[in-house]
Amino acid sequence: MQLDQITANIRMRNPWEAMDLGFALVRHSWQAIYLPWLMFLTTCSVICYMLMPEDYKQYAIFAVWWFKPLYDRFLLNILSHKLFNDNLSTTEALKATPRLIKSTGLFSGLTFRRPSFSRGFNLPIWQLEQLRGKARSSRQSILLRNAHSHAVGLTLGMIFIELTLYFSLYALIILFLPETFQGSALGIFFGDDLSEGTAVWLHILDQVIYTLALF
Repeated sequence: MQLDQITANIRMRNPWEAMDLGFALVRHSWQAIYLPWLMFLTTCSVICYMLMPEDYKQYAIFAVWWFKPLYDRFLLNILSHKLFNDNLSTTEALKATPRLIKSTGLFSGLTFRRPSFSRGFNLPIWQLEQLRGKARSSRQSILLRNAHSHAVGLTLGMIFIELTLYFSLYALIILFLPETFQGSALGIFFGDDLSEGTAVWLHILDQVIYTLALF
């Protein structure tokens, strides 16, 4: 970590300013983020679909959703390097995945800490500061004292945007269907009485749409 290479103005910020800084960093670093992010997310989505038993393919999107803590770690790794003017290549970002799985508290992030709405806020403590045990708990308590509601609000806001994108993509598809099919489109997309071939393609479509909504 070379502080002289940092690309942001380091100063005390209130929670709202800290969130603004995060969004600004993503906008500034989009070229370093989106290609590896697209490749990583697509790979995870395909793996979830392929490993899901044949009779449960419609639930593959829930597997993609459940592994969000892994995606958070992947993005944070890219952004933390970018913050210190270290531009990871797509290959370097993808090669870091085994380390992110092993040494960032991912197991707890996918199990008993998965329901936490402040897990994104707490992630740098696990991943960047590498704190564990009492040191982590103490650090986390101090940081959450003034920012817990903001962290929860940000998570809920992002969930709302994600769901909006998900259903909007379905609405966009319906919009481009011929008028004669639009009335029955919801039944086609979400109905249970479907042929096996139609059901397979709809499950794949659902997987693609949810992956795009996450991206």
